[in-house]
Amino acid sequence: MDDVSTRMGPGPEFCDLPCELQLLVLSYLSHGELVLVARVSKALRRIAYDPCLWRTVTVREDMDDRWLQDALDRLSQLEALTLRGSPLVPAWAAHAARFPRLRLLDVGFSLDVNGAALSHFVESCPLLSHLNVEGCKGVDDAAVEALCPLAGLLSVNMSHCCQVTDDGLLALARGCPRLVLLNADGISRITDRAVCGLAEHLGPRLVCLELDGEQLTDASFGALRRCSHLETLSVSYAENLTDASLASIKELRTLRRLKLRRGPQLTARGLGSLFRGGSLGRLISLELDSLALDDQALALLVKGLPASPRYSPSPGAGTSRKAGTGHQSSTTARTLRAW
Repeated sequence: MDDVSTRMGPGPEFCDLPCELQLLVLSYLSHGELVLVARVSKALRRIAYDPCLWRTVTVREDMDDRWLQDALDRLSQLEALTLRGSPLVPAWAAHAARFPRLRLLDVGFSLDVNGAALSHFVESCPLLSHLNVEGCKGVDDAAVEALCPLAGLLSVNMSHCCQVTDDGLLALARGCPRLVLLNADGISRITDRAVCGLAEHLGPRLVCLELDGEQLTDASFGALRRCSHLETLSVSYAENLTDASLASIKELRTLRRLKLRRGPQLTARGLGSLFRGGSLGRLISLELDSLALDDQALALLVKGLPASPRYSPSPGAGTSRKAGTGHQSSTTARTLRAW
């Protein structure tokens, strides 16, 4: 019997394939593998370094400033850049004009992230819509204000940027009217003034909001009732919140995920009534950490849970020994988990 490959004839060489197919094949390779392919021949180098294969870049430790200089020509279509924990942000910022299509920038926990570095990206990358600067010690109000020219900015993660104050958040709320996601957790200097301003300027647009509640009062949550499309709300260290805040949260009809941490003034009765009257009917995730839950409140929560949510009290949430059991109603199966 003839060999099958012989009967079919020789297959096409890779370099004989249309350019579109060559790019499709190489798109399954990592950037490290593309660099190896580029060493085989000039023809393969041209294909492996085609800018369309380098639209998303995650900078590793071995990709130093020299690597950046060599790579600039193939980064003209760069859309997503991740530089987490990197000392090279200023070097990349200096070449930001080479990345006019950049939409996502993640420089979380990197060094030398400040107003000057961010300004380079803002001025050169007008399409930038998603920014992560979490844990960057150099981010202050001036750095946040530098973002305001980005009219298309949709999401900002500035978690634990501890130098940011109300002024920075208010500038962001006024300057970036399309913002839908804001993570300002771990910023203990935020007060009601900032949250009320966020609700005033961004209320109908906000979908996800994460806050440090150390200095917030019930006034903040009264203002958040303007956030008519809010789906995720997370508040840590809610030291000053009372059951009045819970009443405001119950009016957030679109809420899907709720996390409350450390609320010593929130009562078991108030927590137990979260779902009373059909409130929070769209909730799919509830996390209560270090709150005053007792057996009665827990029973009320389980009774009122929307269909098939994930309820997640932490080990410090004051749950009883029954917290790991499931509850079955006559119409809907509901799951209760303890963390």
